[in-house]
Amino acid sequence: MKKIIKLDNKTIENIAAGEIINRPVSIIKELVENSIDAGATDIVVEIKRGGKDYIRVTDNGSGIFDEDLPDVFKKHFTSKITNFEDLFSLDTRGFRGEALNSIQNVSEVSLTTKTHEENLGLNIKYSFGEFVSKGEAVTNYGTTIESSNLFKNMPVRRDFLASDRTEENQIIALIETMAVAYYSTSFRLISNGRIVINTSGSGNLKTTILEVYDLNTATKTIELDKTFDDYKIYGLIGNSDNSNVGKNKSLLFVNGRITENRELEKLIEGIYYGVIPKNRRPVYFIFLTVPKDSVDVNIHPSKKFVKFNDFDKVKYLVESSIYEALKSNKDVVSASTEESISFTVEDEEEFSDEDNSTDVQKFVEVEDTVKNSPQNIKSSLNMDYDEVKTAADDGYDYEFENESNSDDIIDSDFQFEIPNIVVKKEEVIKKTETSIEALLPIDGMWNFNIPLGIVFNNYFLIENKPKNCMIVVNIKNAIERSLYDKINSDYTNKSVGTQTVLEPFVYNYDRGTLEKIEENIEILSKLGFDISIMGENTVVLRGVPSLISDKFIKSNFDDLVYTIEGGKSHKNITEKSLISSLSKIASNSSKLVNVNEIKGILLDVLNSENPLTSPQGKNIFTIVDEDRFIEGILHE
Repeated sequence: MKKIIKLDNKTIENIAAGEIINRPVSIIKELVENSIDAGATDIVVEIKRGGKDYIRVTDNGSGIFDEDLPDVFKKHFTSKITNFEDLFSLDTRGFRGEALNSIQNVSEVSLTTKTHEENLGLNIKYSFGEFVSKGEAVTNYGTTIESSNLFKNMPVRRDFLASDRTEENQIIALIETMAVAYYSTSFRLISNGRIVINTSGSGNLKTTILEVYDLNTATKTIELDKTFDDYKIYGLIGNSDNSNVGKNKSLLFVNGRITENRELEKLIEGIYYGVIPKNRRPVYFIFLTVPKDSVDVNIHPSKKFVKFNDFDKVKYLVESSIYEALKSNKDVVSASTEESISFTVEDEEEFSDEDNSTDVQKFVEVEDTVKNSPQNIKSSLNMDYDEVKTAADDGYDYEFENESNSDDIIDSDFQFEIPNIVVKKEEVIKKTETSIEALLPIDGMWNFNIPLGIVFNNYFLIENKPKNCMIVVNIKNAIERSLYDKINSDYTNKSVGTQTVLEPFVYNYDRGTLEKIEENIEILSKLGFDISIMGENTVVLRGVPSLISDKFIKSNFDDLVYTIEGGKSHKNITEKSLISSLSKIASNSSKLVNVNEIKGILLDVLNSENPLTSPQGKNIFTIVDEDRFIEGILHE
């Protein structure tokens, strides 16, 4: 066993620096925040090879005085706080006094500065933690910091950096966000001599969004402006025609600081449920101003995550202002309030017996008949905000489709009417004494099972004579399972066919999303997509998988990209997620012709290794015994 020893100061400094500065974008974030804190109205960022070889940040801020220059690169030296209590009333972005010290430990650094009180500037240089020189320099007012050869003294750390393009995309995303956050400041990003971002610092949020993103993002927005006690919200949110696949256009700022708060993000996504297409994210640029002592920015060294002392006030302000804005813009979903026939089946996994005196009923994918769906909760445009209770987090995947003629779906012998009934669910069929094999054996299945027909375009009813029970088949889930198995089999055997589309689909994505697509382009190609990446943000789709070619529409690829965006980096997980998404896309648009087709799908499902659930983990079969079914019909 090795003897325990004390690390030398150099090793300690390098380890600490590597924790704070882990890639080029970390350096740029710290330097730009320093520029903002120095009152800069013009900031220029220049990089080479994604910042690995060279970074320069130039600002027109207040500059650094001669007497302060020797302390600039020392650890825990800062001008932004003087004691612990100052942490709870911060107006600055940085405050720990660690960033510059860390940068000079992992790169070669040159700092040139000039204050408005001085006629001549100053320059100081460090090389991987070692002082090099200090002297006078001819320069403009403000500060310029150059960092080169990042992690040259730590080869293993440098080898872990991503590709030049990936590192560049990280920096682009940061400067885009910074430009929106500080829209009264001009930003310019130059990568390998090419201007990538150039904003005017006009002080107009919509103008800045136009300069950073595009016309659609800037114009299809609704303004927010509301105050509640000492709390204020303002900014722009997208309307129903303005949504995004990636996360780069969903930005939240608290007291001028770029912020992440998962509770608020989920809240906003819930408000947009039913307003924007499924599998897309809301576009918003929201600024919150709260009392300094009501928010804690010290919960993480990155200062990116915040905790609110009075979250209820923040939640009310955000929820009410967004809902009212969407309502005034007629973007709240309006649904018919007419009651229709409902066939309700409780889902065992969601059943709660906390109150034995009340039957707790959960709806399982019953379409327009669901009264308490998020769409119906927000159905009336003249509802007061306080009457609205968001239900988008209830864990259910509601589908709202157009009614179709049952004559096109089932044979006339199977047409019948069903009264309004509520059926309490018995057990989901499992491999017990009442197993799937016993009720629906592959051989001779229809000798003692009587198909009754389809209700609500998605439930196939089968009467099982020996067991005196009703088998309810979720057709959509069954189709998903059948298609998943077929696509997965073809993918595994490398036999997925590709069907050329008549007119190529063209998509525009932000750089981060495009990078994700590029990382998974091999998997997409093996799944049957003929895909090309053109330029910096364009994807061209010339072919789709043959198995789903007649069902594939342009927006379906956005759904797949959404899956990639939110997926894990593990290749096998991404493959399975994409195959599952493809089967779901195909099942959503599948149209049944007759009962025989459903029988064929059931045969596929029963031959599956996972016959009980869809790829999404949803039940395919539900069993209701005779007594409970009769009780439901007679229930008043």
